Amino acid sequence: MVEQFLNKWKADITSYRNFDEVMDAMQLDPMARKVFKERAGTLEYQLDGDTWTALAGVEGLGVRKYVYKLGEEIEGIGLDGVPLKTKSRLEGDALIENSTSQKYGIPNTITRRVKGDILECTLLVDEKGVQMTYNMTKM
Repeated sequence: MVEQFLNKWKADITSYRNFDEVMDAMQLDPMARKVFKERAGTLEYQLDGDTWTALAGVEGLGVRKYVYKLGEEIEGIGLDGVPLKTKSRLEGDALIENSTSQKYGIPNTITRRVKGDILECTLLVDEKGVQMTYNMTKM
């Protein structure tokens, strides 16, 4: 099941559903919100033994590297520049990432599932019950 995630993915910004509601709930900076809405995000997963590497970025703005083991919490900087704590796990066919903004203390959950050449993503702002969906396409 793990192998299906080990690809490079690009967000389809036309697939965003409830983007503004989720960005409001996450208190995302207006400038970052504009960038995330207009430029496609990218995500690449790599695996070496039990160590995952996620390369996350936004087109034209560079990439952040996150190295972790499933079930272990890591600290990092989100694409919006805000410090966060994140823990990932596999559950059935889903890769689930729980993160908390260290600036606002807002927890969120991203659930990703591979369906052919599509990575289906759901971002839930836990406390507010607000969620968005979007797709990423295999590159």
